[in-house]
Amino acid sequence: MSTYNTTNQNSTVLNFLDNDNKLFPIILMAGVTVASMLLHLALAHILKSRTGWLFDHAILKYCKIPSFFVFSISAILLTLPFISDVDSRLLIPIQHTFEILLIIFSTWTAVGVVKAVVETIAFSNDNNDSNDNNSSNSGSKKKKENRKIATQLLVASRVVISIIFTLGVACVLSTFPTAWNLGMGLVASASIIALILGFAARQTLTNLLATLQIALTQSVILGDYVVVDNYQGVVEEIQSQYIVLKSIEEKRILVPLSKLINTTYENWSRSSEKLSLGFELYVDYGIPLDDLRNYFISEVCKCEYWDQRNALLYISDVRESVLVLTARMTTTNFEKGNKMKIIMREKLIEYITTTYPQYLPRIRNETVLTRTGIDSMKKIISKMEDPVLDDYILNEKS
Repeated sequence: MSTYNTTNQNSTVLNFLDNDNKLFPIILMAGVTVASMLLHLALAHILKSRTGWLFDHAILKYCKIPSFFVFSISAILLTLPFISDVDSRLLIPIQHTFEILLIIFSTWTAVGVVKAVVETIAFSNDNNDSNDNNSSNSGSKKKKENRKIATQLLVASRVVISIIFTLGVACVLSTFPTAWNLGMGLVASASIIALILGFAARQTLTNLLATLQIALTQSVILGDYVVVDNYQGVVEEIQSQYIVLKSIEEKRILVPLSKLINTTYENWSRSSEKLSLGFELYVDYGIPLDDLRNYFISEVCKCEYWDQRNALLYISDVRESVLVLTARMTTTNFEKGNKMKIIMREKLIEYITTTYPQYLPRIRNETVLTRTGIDSMKKIISKMEDPVLDDYILNEKS
């Protein structure tokens, strides 16, 4: 009896798996697709909960959505050939569409992997910076090296992402049968147009080469304090065509990369992050300079942003009505120096206005009264009527 049942069950399965059964390909496609989705969710759950590696969380952040579609579309493409009852004129465009979608989401996933790697390394560098802040000897050097690594990663990741996008577009075009013939025709017939476009894109290509040159030579890195064409600030971003400078006034100045290659500019952080910043004050000639200098040095020593190197207050210029004093301090980076300048400028002005208000800048001038002809005649007549003058005249006559 059991043998009979087994035989009937086998025959039922064989009948169901028969090619004439139209439900089997659909059920197979749905089952494999759902299984791929469940596999993706399981892998995402493992990466999220069971691993403490930062790279796993970065992968989930950038690749969770595109990889989900990669799993699903791959399952559909694997089971699509089993559908034999659909007309090939309809099946081929559907398969072509899913192939293009697979290339797009795979490209997206590859870009996400690159971003995850960059974020992981950048986060580890930030942790090293926070740990090295406790040691004053090696902290600045380590921070400089980390900024160099961050700059190289930034430029390298953009180059890799550009290559990935180019390969993705090439793979999409290669799925079209006439793409190769069209490409060869364009190469053979459009040489003049290619030269014109190349000349038009000369500046863009120059900036791209400048990006690679900056990444290799490390002439400018993130966080450097630079002065380009009288614009100064901290390098906040390095894009493929320009850099972004953050000025003291929180402005964002865009400088083309070609300027950093073809012109001269100042990089105050090239050899060291330590800076010497200053400001000017205008005071009267009689101000007690020694007392003001002692007060300035004592306040600089109390400031948390001072690096204990130099603190100077000296006469930098002598003008007709005022003295020009320059206060100069040293610090470890531009942001701290900017804060210290603001603090010390306010303290000096407050000290001068409260202690020596009489030595604030003054305007010295001499008022000369203009006299008319009538005023001159009156003065002459008054002198003629002077008795001393009359006695003098009488003495001369006698």
